[in-house]
Amino acid sequence: MSSVTQVPNDALILGKLPREDAPLQELERFAATFGNFEQCDSLDDAYRIAEGAKTCTLADLRAALFLIYRAERFSGHCGAEDERRMRRLMGRIRDRVKARCQEGTASRT
Repeated sequence: MSSVTQVPNDALILGKLPREDAPLQELERFAATFGNFEQCDSLDDAYRIAEGAKTCTLADLRAALFLIYRAERFSGHCGAEDERRMRRLMGRIRDRVKARCQEGTASRT
């Protein structure tokens, strides 16, 4: 069994993140790099974050993606609704990382 390397938020690089339309396996591989399920209260909380019903941080978005990934993994399949949620979360994660990169560039000029 191979272990997954945890990737902290400040080490995320936009060009290395899977896109929303990437194969599901790429989203799952990325989801596994978080591992802090305690950041998100429950699977229901993860669903609310995925649906945009809750203001959240990058860590919250990653925790929601991780929880949905873990639930899908334990059930043995990913339903269409959970896949949609994972893709939506990945898009929001990419948006946050992109904004962080743009803020960093703006502060250096």
